[in-house]
Amino acid sequence: MRGDVFDVRGMLKRMTEGSVQTGPVQAKGYHPRDLDLELRIGAASGNNGEVIRQLELRILRRNSEIRSFALLGKIGKDGTLTGELRARDGGKPVLYITSGDAGALFRYADYYARVQGGEGRILLDAPHFDGSPQDGQIDIRNFWIRGEPALDRLVMAAPADRNAYHPNASGGIGFSNLQITFNRTPGKFAIKQGLMYGDIIGARVDGVLDYALNYVKLRGNYIPAYGLNNAAARAFYRRLGYGEIQRLPGYYGGVEASVRMAKDLWLEPASSA
Repeated sequence: MRGDVFDVRGMLKRMTEGSVQTGPVQAKGYHPRDLDLELRIGAASGNNGEVIRQLELRILRRNSEIRSFALLGKIGKDGTLTGELRARDGGKPVLYITSGDAGALFRYADYYARVQGGEGRILLDAPHFDGSPQDGQIDIRNFWIRGEPALDRLVMAAPADRNAYHPNASGGIGFSNLQITFNRTPGKFAIKQGLMYGDIIGARVDGVLDYALNYVKLRGNYIPAYGLNNAAARAFYRRLGYGEIQRLPGYYGGVEASVRMAKDLWLEPASSA
C-alpha cells in the first residue's frame, strides 16, 4: 500500500502488542490471519502531533508468528527510525527498533511525552497475539526531561549553592543514560528495573503502570549528582555496576571536583535473524 498521508497508529499498536481475543473466538483457538504487508507512506501521523516521514514498513506473519519485520523512516528533527526482526536467547525473535530522536518516538507512540531528544534503542519480544507477556528493554542516551513536576521537585531539593544543578534555559533536566527492563501485557507495563543518571541527578525505580485500571505504583530512590563526590554515593553506583572513569577538578563552581562514573548500558542482541 502506498500513499501520501495515513494514520497508522492502530495498525502499529496491533502489530507490536498483538490482540487479545475473548469469548467464543478465544475458546475456538483463534489465530490471526496470515499477513504480508508492505507500506510506503509520505507522512504517517501519530500521537501528540508527531509524524513519521518517508515511512517504509514491511511485516510478514505466518501461523500467528512474525516472520519478518522491517521499518525505516524519519522522525522528529531529522532523526532516523529503523526496525528489524532479530534473534537472541537461543533464537527467540525480538523487535529491534532504533531512533535518532527518542523523545519524538515516545510521543508518537504516546508512551511518555516529556522526553526531549536522545538516541534510543528498544528491544521487545515479538508479539504472539494471544496476550502472552512480552519482555523488553529500553535504552536512551543524552536526552532531556522537561515539565515533569516530580523530577523538578527532586532537583530543587538539592543544595541551592550547587549552581550546576539548575535546569537549562528551556526548563529541561539533562540525562546521560536511561535503561529500563520491563514486562508488558495488554493494559499493563511492569518496570523490573529502571535506571537513569546525568550531571544533575540519578535515580533507580521499579513498579507497575496499569492503564486499564488507571493505576500507578512506583518505588525507588535517587541521588543528586553532588552525591557522587562522597564515598557512600560512589559505593551505591558501584553496586549497580558503575566504575569511576574521570575526575574533573573544580567542576562545581570552580572549587569542588566531580567524579564521573559510567556503565555500558547498550546491550546488543546475540545474533541477527
